[in-house]
Amino acid sequence: MLDPTEIKRFHLDWGPDFVEMVLDSIDSLVVVLNAEGQILTCNQACEALTGYRLSEIRGHFMWELFVPPEEQEAVKAILQTLRSGQRSPSAENHWITRSGERRLISWSNTLLLDSQERVKYVVGTGMDVTNRQQAEDILRQQVAFEQLLGATARQIYNSLSLQATLTTAVTEIRQLLGADRALILRFKPNWVGLVVVESLASEQWPATLGLQIRDPQLQSQFLAQYQQGQGSVIDNIAQATNCPMSWLTHFQAKAALITPILQGDALWGLLIVHQCAKPRAWQPLEITFLDQLATQLAIAIQQSELYEQLQRELNQRERVEQVLQVAKDELEERVAERTADLKRLNEQLQRELNERQQAEADLERLGRQNELILNSMGEGLCGLNLNAEIMFANQAASKLLGHRVDTLVGKPISLVIIEPDEGPSALTPVYASLEDGSVHQATDTLFLRQDGDTFPAEYMSTPIRENGVIVGAVITFKDISQRQQIERMKDEFISVVSHELRTPLTSIHGSLRMLASGMLQTQPDKQHRLIEIAAKSTERLVRLINDVLDVERIAAGKLKVIKEACNIAALFQQAINTMYPLADKGDIWLLSSPIEAQIWADPDRMLQTLTNLLSNAIKFSEAGGSVWVTAELMSADQLPDSNSMPISDTPYVCIAVRDQGRGIHPDQLEAIFERFQQADSSDARINEGTGLGLSICRSIIRKHGGHIWVESQPGKGSTFFFALPQYLPPSDNKPSVAHASP
Repeated sequence: MLDPTEIKRFHLDWGPDFVEMVLDSIDSLVVVLNAEGQILTCNQACEALTGYRLSEIRGHFMWELFVPPEEQEAVKAILQTLRSGQRSPSAENHWITRSGERRLISWSNTLLLDSQERVKYVVGTGMDVTNRQQAEDILRQQVAFEQLLGATARQIYNSLSLQATLTTAVTEIRQLLGADRALILRFKPNWVGLVVVESLASEQWPATLGLQIRDPQLQSQFLAQYQQGQGSVIDNIAQATNCPMSWLTHFQAKAALITPILQGDALWGLLIVHQCAKPRAWQPLEITFLDQLATQLAIAIQQSELYEQLQRELNQRERVEQVLQVAKDELEERVAERTADLKRLNEQLQRELNERQQAEADLERLGRQNELILNSMGEGLCGLNLNAEIMFANQAASKLLGHRVDTLVGKPISLVIIEPDEGPSALTPVYASLEDGSVHQATDTLFLRQDGDTFPAEYMSTPIRENGVIVGAVITFKDISQRQQIERMKDEFISVVSHELRTPLTSIHGSLRMLASGMLQTQPDKQHRLIEIAAKSTERLVRLINDVLDVERIAAGKLKVIKEACNIAALFQQAINTMYPLADKGDIWLLSSPIEAQIWADPDRMLQTLTNLLSNAIKFSEAGGSVWVTAELMSADQLPDSNSMPISDTPYVCIAVRDQGRGIHPDQLEAIFERFQQADSSDARINEGTGLGLSICRSIIRKHGGHIWVESQPGKGSTFFFALPQYLPPSDNKPSVAHASP
């Protein structure tokens, strides 16, 4: 037995809390041995696996307690190698648990040495790999099953002896499954079963070869099930409630696996495997394999029956040939005469066949070309018969209508063309083409998709003629919703621009007419006022034209951006200097809080963005109020979500322009960034805005890979933000994210 002082020394070496603090925190199996192989301690994972407590196994030799006898010498040899100070590679051996279960453990060992470099303790770390071995066993079994199926298939192909094939099959399936008996029961016309082949594992089980079985229970309860191809899986016959008990008991079976052998829809017989010594839990792989083997045997049976039928026919043919031989001589001369005729006919038919194959090849190639042409069209196309039913459609029609091509074929065209409640019929061009053979066009018709949505389309109906007779029509159509939207946007744009241009031009025209009339020559103050009005209107007109030009450049992708390193503090100072006169006129305080950071941007476009935001903030602030422009560094996850921003680990410079104005209603926060949109329709009249500034700002920021947004509450002011990646010169280290107070 283990010397108790050695355990004390172990705890003195490693501390009394070693097991609780270290070993029990590890999910793997950990066992500590002394140099002789006795167990000093183990972790809770070992206790859980083996079913033994540490107090029960401490001091025992590890191999005597857990290792199977046939593996003990190998384990001792590994320990001897470790005691000599040599590192042993990883090894696997089985452990037997308290319940008798065998578990496969993969071990790696660590040596703990004393002060004289001698092995004092061996720490074994193990992993339960039993499931891996089970998976490998299942895989090997599956490979063996597949090999047997392949061998059976080859034997069926090469052998004409059904009896040999069936005998080999039951022998190999019994051996492969480790069963006590395997047999094939064939049904006679009166449903009496005959055992035609059998394989036994031992003579202790009674032989049943040649046995005939008539079982009323089998016929009344299970015959229909077997005729439908459904077998029986019985793990324990004594406890089963639904199995052919009487004849299975006759075979002395404790468990059974029964698979029907079908010839077409007819039940030929049963492939049966018995476990006679004890019950058995059949595995899904075994059940599947038996079904597959039954299929192979059904092929062998069919091949054998076909061979027997062929033999009978050959015998009958041989007798017939004997009769025909008598007439053969008489026919030879006639055959010779007909041979010459047939040769000439065959040559003629061959020429016609070649011509027909060539014509079919041309037609097939033409058909493929036509199909490619139709499917490459951007417009939808449907071919109609005289009943206005769809006979073919291209891929564009399928995509526009949301129907598969095969679901469109045979449907009336009225399925997709919507008739208006009032006015002329939308189908008039179709019926007109089918009746008078002319081409007709509809410019604005509603088409119906499969999901119930509609879209405006224009379509043309062209008749199809065959030998001068109208046999149908072709409908070509295209979705014009985008075109209509563009036309509406163009009309709206022209209307807004016309209105915005008309207002300053009217002021300029009126002022100049008053000055030109000479009526105010004696009133210099009024003359000066009119000149100021004309100048202010001219400036507004120039701003509008510049904004419209910027919008068009952006829409055309021609907005020029020349980037360079821009200092935030310098940009703030330029913007404030530019907007100071406007702020001073409105009695507004401009306050800034820059940071020492740079962005890679076009300085003119950045100044344009800042002055636009500051101008809006000043216009919507009350006299005596303040406008702040601030900046701070933020990480990407601190910014609001935006699909337009690239993913970057570089900090972002977030610039904010905050006012104390009347604020913006939540419903208008997104709309104000669109063209000609303002928070209030009265803003344009009061502040002479064009409604294009914020749209231009958004385009500029997106062009720089940034994001712009607004936060506002009615009556509490608004804050406009835009964020751009910080520019880090190559020689600088990446700074941490910091925040600046406003």
